[in-house]
Order: sequence, then structure tokens, then C-alpha cells
Amino acid sequence: MALLGPLVVVWVLTVSYMALNESSYIFFPEPLAPGQDPAAVGLSFEDVQLPLDGTTTVHGWWIPGPGGPEAPVVLFLHGNAGSLGGRLGILASLVHLPRPLGGVLAIDYPGYGRSTGKPSERSLAASARRARDHLVGDRGVTPDRLVLYGRSLGAAVALRTAVEHPCAGVVLGVPFLSIPALARVHYPWIPGLGLLVRQRFDNGALMPRLRVPHLILYGPEDRIVPPSHPRRLHGLATVPGVLVPIPGAGHDDTWSRDPAVWTHAWVEFLDRCVPAPSLEGGNTTP
Repeated sequence: MALLGPLVVVWVLTVSYMALNESSYIFFPEPLAPGQDPAAVGLSFEDVQLPLDGTTTVHGWWIPGPGGPEAPVVLFLHGNAGSLGGRLGILASLVHLPRPLGGVLAIDYPGYGRSTGKPSERSLAASARRARDHLVGDRGVTPDRLVLYGRSLGAAVALRTAVEHPCAGVVLGVPFLSIPALARVHYPWIPGLGLLVRQRFDNGALMPRLRVPHLILYGPEDRIVPPSHPRRLHGLATVPGVLVPIPGAGHDDTWSRDPAVWTHAWVEFLDRCVPAPSLEGGNTTP
């Protein structure tokens, strides 16, 4: 019993410190290094600057695809660390899918890459909403052609955007249930920590509200997001979706560990969400 008092003090100090510095445990932004752009992997691109408010501008890349005006378009939302510069490989894989895309818009959140401002749950959601509005309003992408794709923390941003705004479907890469649920996994020795988390990114609460098809891609060997999280999210959906484990993949390599499985899942999902236009008049003989 004599130790109880000091232990309580240590617990209070630890939880208070982590709560006050919550953002530093969630967001790990990095700037874009010189030469980190789609041209480095052979892709043409356009720099995009999207004003978010009076002080924040979201930077992104518009990467045109080989598909026509009715082809699907993907809005890509990355995870919590780094910047777009570390996602060049996955962007190239998207653009080179066998089902041709009309293009990919990839953005950096406030404070990441060349985007100004500070990251937060609210600013990430606003960034995704602004990017979606840019595609629909400025580039003429109809919602029934728009597929949202988020990985890890970006999956939470994509899911929220898909719940709140029309789109054709959403792809969730290695999604977690919520930040508090992850806190219980990674800090089990700090009871009650999840109760104080303000930026919750609560996918578990959002998933039952989703009204479009979903594809979940996850790694059975993931040591950051337990594989039980994506499986439970899939079970919470009220609209049918697809759950695809990538054999041998962990957290960061679902797109590269087994490209054939990843690509096949994407093509089938796109064909379901944005069916290719049928040829009028049937087959003809030359």
C-alpha cells in the first residue's frame, strides 16, 4: 500500500504529459526533399495548391492516368508519418493498374511536405474534403467515378470523407478501429490513456454509417495495427464490402509484398464501383 501513492502520482504525470502532447504521438510530418516528385518514377504530374483557410494551403499532385473521361479517379490519403515523397511507389502502382484510371490526386496534410498549417483530426478531414471538392468542382469528376483510398491514419480520413460526402467507394489500407483502441495495444501499462484521447479517428463508429462499397487491404503480419482491427471493421459495415489479406504483408508493404493480390483486389473493386461503359450496339463484324 505504501507504493500506491507514488504509483498514482507517476500514472497521473505520465497520462497528463501524453494527453498534453497528444499530437506528437499521432503525427510525424516530414518535408518534401528536392527531387521527391512523381517524375522520379516516370510519371507526369501537376502541382496543386489548395487554399484551406486564411493561413493554410494544402499541397498535392494531380497525376493524370491513361483512362478516358469516364474512368475512375482516386483520391489518395497517406498515413501519419513522412510525406508524399515516400509514397511514389504506391502512386506509380495505382496509375499503372490494369483498369485504367482517369487520374490520381494525392495530398499532403497540413504540416506535411509543402503544405502549411498544423495537423489535427479536424485539419486532416478539412484537407480531404477540400481535395474532394477540387476534383468534383474544378476537374469535373462526378462522385460516381470517385474512389477514396487511405492508408493507416489516412484510412480514417478517407472513411470519414466517404461517410460525409458522395463517392463511388472507399479503399481502406491497414485501418485501425480508433486511436484509443491503438493506445490500449501499444501502451497497455498505462490504463485509462484511451479515455483522455481527444483526436480519436474513430473508424469503428463511422463504419456502420458507410453507404458505399468498401475494400479493406491489410497485412496479417502487421505489428502496428493488429489484424483483428480491419477484420472487425469489415464486420461493422452495413453495405457489403471486401476484406483482402495480403499474404506475408505487414503494415507498410501491403501494396508491394504481393503485387498480384493487391492489383487483383483493386481491379475487381473498381469494376464493381465504377463499371466500365458498355459498348452500344453490341459486337460488330468488320
